[in-house]
Amino acid sequence: MEEIIGREVTSFCYPFGMKGYYNKKTIRLVKEAGYKCADSLIAGLNTKNTDRFNLRRMGVAPDISFKNACDGL
Repeated sequence: MEEIIGREVTSFCYPFGMKGYYNKKTIRLVKEAGYKCADSLIAGLNTKNTDRFNLRRMGVAPDISFKNACDGL
């Protein structure tokens, strides 16, 4: 991918990134591959204390406000 885009790829996204689809071994392998962070498909907000190899995500769509996206978190 780096050759195609002409830039270094520093982040990783776990395929199917929900709990049970990746584990400590997967995280170790991602670190060993040289990535600087990785995100999951687990909904939530990240803080400065969030493990950078277990980042959360929030869905975005034209009909969802930030307030509504955060409800239930």
